[in-house]
Amino acid sequence: MRAAETLPEMSINARQEKRETARVPADLRVRSTSAGELLELNVVNLSLGGAYCGSPRAIEPMTRLEVILDLPGSGAVSIPVAAQAVVVRMDRADRHAAPHPYLLALWFQRMTDHDRARLRRFLGQDGN
Repeated sequence: MRAAETLPEMSINARQEKRETARVPADLRVRSTSAGELLELNVVNLSLGGAYCGSPRAIEPMTRLEVILDLPGSGAVSIPVAAQAVVVRMDRADRHAAPHPYLLALWFQRMTDHDRARLRRFLGQDGN
């Protein structure tokens, strides 16, 4: 995983976005790196296009992250799904929300077809 990078200014207005895929409530772990630091985020909701996550620290919008979603598999085995994500919004959670006092809206910028298919199956959007 690479350290986080800040992207150049882009015209993303997260509050006015038009969602192409449905969000699904979730309680999943996401492993990420930011500035060389390994972070564990907690997914609040998830879609094919991104995730809304609790974070232990602030990460500025337009920061690129390498993330691995740990989707539940059979038994105790998790199914890893890797993506390059961009923080499009950061909110301050309730001050008593430890260990995740920040909420991050992530947009999945890049993901392999294989991992996207795994995520689609998990979300129940695989047409079956």
